Amino acid sequence: MSILAKLNPFLTTDDLIVLDFVLRVVREYPFVPEEWTEVLLNEATESKEKEKLIIPRIDHFPFNDKAVEMLIEGYSKADLQTKYLYLRPILGLRPETALKNKWNFEKVIDSETWALYELLVDGNEEELRNQYESVLEAMEKELYYNSKLFRKAQLLAQKLAEKGGVTETEIDDIFQKELDQEYFSYRGILNVYIVGLLRLEKHIPLLTSLLIRDEDILLEQASASLQFFQTEQVVDAIAPHLQSENYIGFTVGTIGDTFTPKSVEVLKKVYWDVKGGDNKAIVIEALCKQLSPEVSPEIEDFMNAGYDQLMYEPEELAYGFYKVMGVDHPNLEKWKQITIERDEEHRKKGEKELNSLTLKGVSTTPARSEKIGRNDPCPCGSGKKYKKCCGANK
Repeated sequence: MSILAKLNPFLTTDDLIVLDFVLRVVREYPFVPEEWTEVLLNEATESKEKEKLIIPRIDHFPFNDKAVEMLIEGYSKADLQTKYLYLRPILGLRPETALKNKWNFEKVIDSETWALYELLVDGNEEELRNQYESVLEAMEKELYYNSKLFRKAQLLAQKLAEKGGVTETEIDDIFQKELDQEYFSYRGILNVYIVGLLRLEKHIPLLTSLLIRDEDILLEQASASLQFFQTEQVVDAIAPHLQSENYIGFTVGTIGDTFTPKSVEVLKKVYWDVKGGDNKAIVIEALCKQLSPEVSPEIEDFMNAGYDQLMYEPEELAYGFYKVMGVDHPNLEKWKQITIERDEEHRKKGEKELNSLTLKGVSTTPARSEKIGRNDPCPCGSGKKYKKCCGANK
C-alpha cells in the first residue's frame, strides 16, 4: 500500500495530533494529489484549530479551480491573525492559477510579482532566459540570502525547464564548473533544482554527495530535488554518506522522505549505529514517516530509553504512527495527554508573548518580507518554535 493510501483515511480526522502527523509525513512529498487539497481546505473550515494546522502546510500542494475557490473564501473570512497563514499557499500558487484569479489576490501579491507571473505565462524563451540571468546576477550581489529573489529564480528555472530551454549538456557544464569551486553559486544551486524537476537519474550520485557540504541552501535544495525521484537508487546513493553525523539531518531526512522498502532497511540500521539522543530522534522521525510495521522495535527502544534530546516531541510521533497504523498501543492515551498538555503550555506561552507585544505597541503580524528564525517563536501565537509550527520543514 502506498504512503498516500495509508494516510488518506486520516485527512478528515478530528484528532489534531494525528492530522498534524499526516501533514508532517507529506510535507516534502512532491506528488500529493489535487483531491487532498480540496479535502484539507474543507476540513480547515471546521474549526480555528484545524485552520491554523492545515493552511500553512499546503503551500506546495496542487490547487485545482475548486481548491482555489475554497482558498479565496477561507482567506476572505479569516481574521487578521489567521490571514497571515494564508499568504503561504497564495504565494505558492502556480503563476497561471494566480493570474486567473488576480482580482481576488491583487492586494496580497505585489506588483513586481504580478509582472513576473505575466512574463512566466506569456514570455518567450529568450525573455525568460534574460530575466533568469538578471535574477541570478542580483542574488550574487546580495550580502545575505534573499528568499524572494531565490523563489523568483526557481519560478523562472521551472518555466525554462518546462519549455525545454535547459539542455542536459548545459546542466553538465554548470556542474563541472561548480564542483571545482569551494562553494556553489546560485546558478549551481538552481541547477540542482532543475535536475530534480527533470528527474535526471544520472545525477542522483552527485546530488547525494552534496548532502554533506557545509552550505545550507545547497543542502536543502539537494534534499528537495532528490525527493522527486522516490526510488531505491536514491537510498543506495545516500547510504555511504550516513556516517557523516554532522549532516545526519539532511541524509536521514532525505531517506525518510523517500518511501521505499529500502528506506526502512537502511534507517533501521542507522538507528542502532548512531549515538546521542538528538541523532536518534532524527532517525525515529524518518522511521515513523515510513509507516512500516517493521520499525516498531526502534520506536519502542527510543520511547523506553528516555534519550536526552531537544529536537522533537517523541510522544507526538509515536502517537501519530501507531494511530495511523491501527495499532492499539498501551501508551497511546499517555502519549496523547503529554502532547495535549505540552501544546496547551505552548499556547499559553504564545498568548502571553503576543499580549506583551500588543501592550508595547508592537505589531504581531509580520510583513511578508520579514525574516523569521527557525528557532524564533511562531508568529501565529501557538507558543511553539517557528520550525515546529508554521515553518515546519520549510
